Amino acid sequence: MRIQTHVKNLNLLVSTVRQPMDHGYDGIPLWYETMVFPADDSGTITSYSGLHCDRYTTAEEAEEGHKKMVEMVELGAITQREHDD
Repeated sequence: MRIQTHVKNLNLLVSTVRQPMDHGYDGIPLWYETMVFPADDSGTITSYSGLHCDRYTTAEEAEEGHKKMVEMVELGAITQREHDD
């Protein structure tokens, strides 16, 4: 699984992927991850220091989480200024 959404007017890329290994803890498996990265006008990531990260157990949770993360970016809840500080 790989989903990417470039929020062009904010130059941010929301990326959701299935991890090659479980990042879970306390017996809760976390195979999927959504991160927000700074990007240029073409959607190419300009820094791999993620601005925000969430992890999920299932593909369905990851897809829903990706949509919510895009909404958060579009509403200004996650900004590139967080990265610049």
